[in-house]
Amino acid sequence: MNNDPNIKRRSRRRKRRKKLVALVVLNIVLLAACIVLAASLLKKPSEASPSPAPLPPAASSSSQESEVSYPVYSAPASPEAYLQAAKDKALSDLPIYPVHYSIPAGRAVGYVPNPECYGTLGSIDELEQLLSSPQARNLLDGQETLLTPDTELVNGTRIRYYLDDSILVLIWNEALGKSFGTFCEVKVSDASQFRRKIVNDTYGAAKYITPTELSAQVNAVAAASGDMYDHFRRKIGVSVYEGQIMRYETSCDTCFITSSGNLILKDMAAFSSREQAQQFVEENGIQFSLCFGPILILDGENVAPARYPYGEANEDYPRMAISQLGELHYLTVAANTDRSNGLTAWGCTVQTLAETLLSRGLTNAYTLDGGQTATIVLNHQTENPMLYSNGQQIVSDIVYFATAVPNE
Repeated sequence: MNNDPNIKRRSRRRKRRKKLVALVVLNIVLLAACIVLAASLLKKPSEASPSPAPLPPAASSSSQESEVSYPVYSAPASPEAYLQAAKDKALSDLPIYPVHYSIPAGRAVGYVPNPECYGTLGSIDELEQLLSSPQARNLLDGQETLLTPDTELVNGTRIRYYLDDSILVLIWNEALGKSFGTFCEVKVSDASQFRRKIVNDTYGAAKYITPTELSAQVNAVAAASGDMYDHFRRKIGVSVYEGQIMRYETSCDTCFITSSGNLILKDMAAFSSREQAQQFVEENGIQFSLCFGPILILDGENVAPARYPYGEANEDYPRMAISQLGELHYLTVAANTDRSNGLTAWGCTVQTLAETLLSRGLTNAYTLDGGQTATIVLNHQTENPMLYSNGQQIVSDIVYFATAVPNE
């Protein structure tokens, strides 16, 4: 036996080299197998290996044989296609959260509406298409619109609308008794979009301009005449402006609007003192109020009075009303005359207005200043017929709805 240390070292080195060569060969074989497998998976469908024959169909009680088909896996045509497919699948699984829009505090006017978002619908089918759009569905968030395919429009009239990511406006015409009704339904994404504009932004300015001019000044999408708060013969109600009581008087019902966009209706006997009214304003976050009345519907009940000190309540007279249909969801309504459609009444009584709105499912409604003041505006143009041929009445204020999507 040879005990030479050098021979032993050379022997050990030969053994290590043999093991190393064996490992290298094994790795090469495994790599080649992986390459072959990957190539087979990445073949085009037309080049793919034939699929195994399908299993025979299960026995059937029918005398006729039924053919059973099985899905065949088709691999992506290339590694790039595989990566793109994986990316698309990952993105499709991500939840989609709608963007919440609002008008920043301190901004005096709304954003400029997008002209391309206004339109006219020629059929009920187009209404269904509009309401099924992602924008409308996100805004409504499960709420139903008052306007539906079952609504009976006045002959020859069409639906006008505005729709962007923050506001939906629908305007249409239907009969209100024997008068011509103009309905303006609005859904907004944030309470900051429901606003009031008074002339010169100064309470008690004693100046008047038309509703369409006021609408243009504040970039309104849609607007309605308000309560004519500064009328020299009719300074009534618990008048709130920018969260402060500016006038305390209790001869009329009042509609209060909160910072969260809710309407709170109070009758003329609700407060016994200015201090009590101020406490109510502070506790409920009241932003502004509208003072005319009467309340037409409260908690789903017709509460229109037989007598009321303002607005010729028992005469057929042009009317204006406001209602809240749901969260951040509103309706303004004007009742006028349009003889071309056979609706010859000058307007309607407050009782007729209350009954008609109640029959349409409204649970609350409040009367605004009517007569020649009653005006609904879309895109700075009047949407309802005026009482007199000389057009709009100059007014002291409007309520309006603005887009919260920057377009400037």
